Parts: sequence; structure tokens; C-alpha cells
Amino acid sequence: MRKFVTAACSVALAVGVGLGTAGPAAAGLEYRDGGKWYWQYTTMILESNYYHASKTHRSSVSTPYETVRSAWKAKGVWSYANTSPNPGGGNSCNYALA
Repeated sequence: MRKFVTAACSVALAVGVGLGTAGPAAAGLEYRDGGKWYWQYTTMILESNYYHASKTHRSSVSTPYETVRSAWKAKGVWSYANTSPNPGGGNSCNYALA
């Protein structure tokens, strides 16, 4: 397991705070391709259980949650972030299961 955790969120992960418990939240997806790591923002819309998946939070495309999840699992890495309630905000942490 490879972990990527910002100091601001280490406590949140330690106490097991779930993604999006306070409403729509920014999240990060990472996938490994050709030995390089790529970062992708997502915004979770809890009411519809959809992700807006995009390389930046300013330009997003609605994608069903399971479609996104399956695509990244197929690449061997599925990661998600526990973040601030501000969509696209930088106050986030995540971990990747490789």
C-alpha cells in the first residue's frame, strides 16, 4: 500500500472520518500509468452518488461513480480523499491502494 497524506488531514484519517460526510466534498483520484503518477480532481455529489471527474475542478464531466471506480481499479490503483467541504479545495488528503 502506498499512502499519500497531507498533514492537515492526517488526524481526519486517523479517526476514520468518511468521504463526504459533511456534504459535497472535493476528492482526489490517482492512477498509475507507465510508471508515472497522475492526479485527478473529482467532486462528489452525494445526492446522486455521481462524481464530476476532471483534471481540474473547473472543467468537469459527470460520470457515474461506479464507472470511475471500476476504471481506476482496472489500472491497479483505487484511491480516494477525505477533504474539506469546499469543492476543488486544496485542503485534502488521500491514500492509494496499490
